[in-house]
Amino acid sequence: MAKGRAQAPKWPHRSRTLRRRKSENSPNSAQQPSADYQYIDDQAGLDALLVTLCAQERVAIDTEFHRERTYFPQTGLIQIAWSDGLALVDPLPLDLQGFSSLLDSEVIIVMHAAGQDLEVFDRLCATMPRHLFDTQVAAGFIGMSTPSLSALHERELGIELAKGDRLTDWLARPLSDSQCNYAVADVLYLLEIYDRLIAQLTKLGRLTWAQDECDLLLERERGRRNPDDSWKRIKEARHLKGPARN
Repeated sequence: MAKGRAQAPKWPHRSRTLRRRKSENSPNSAQQPSADYQYIDDQAGLDALLVTLCAQERVAIDTEFHRERTYFPQTGLIQIAWSDGLALVDPLPLDLQGFSSLLDSEVIIVMHAAGQDLEVFDRLCATMPRHLFDTQVAAGFIGMSTPSLSALHERELGIELAKGDRLTDWLARPLSDSQCNYAVADVLYLLEIYDRLIAQLTKLGRLTWAQDECDLLLERERGRRNPDDSWKRIKEARHLKGPARN
């Protein structure tokens, strides 16, 4: 992903600017990039965005959601990065079925620790990516076990991600600038990390291993679609008996 200021797409949007904080020890700390991102909360804007995304080679996606007191995740925000743009999609007022056209295309969908994000999209549009690249899975094949997104940024780019507030309400509106900045940072450099991981995996002769493992992750998640089993995801729910499960 190109650093610097992203080009604004030609659809209706509200433009905001994100300024990223880098670690003082980073070799790139002298460069303080900023990036424009689009906040999309109208259907025409989303439809135009999806047309743009379906023409890409790879797209980075992350989501923010709540799942307290509910079997299923309640989506509060969708973050997206592509070759020359960034967007935050507000899912609350929108029909999100159009995401199925992107996920079921030949576009490579780049995610980090994709399990719950896959569940989110399965709920939103009954579709999971045809082609998934999970950066956490891939990092395991270059000796990083299962790194957090923050750890992966530190190792690959020397970038320190800001810590989020665990109590943030992603369903409240309007979202603050700090919430949006935190959210978009999760995808801002994800395509650059993808490119670096691809290069390292190729050099090590392990790219096929990583791709196969991502395919297995997709297969496992597709096998969890039965809503009658959703209660099993609640902590300690397996210990409930009889009517307590209903």
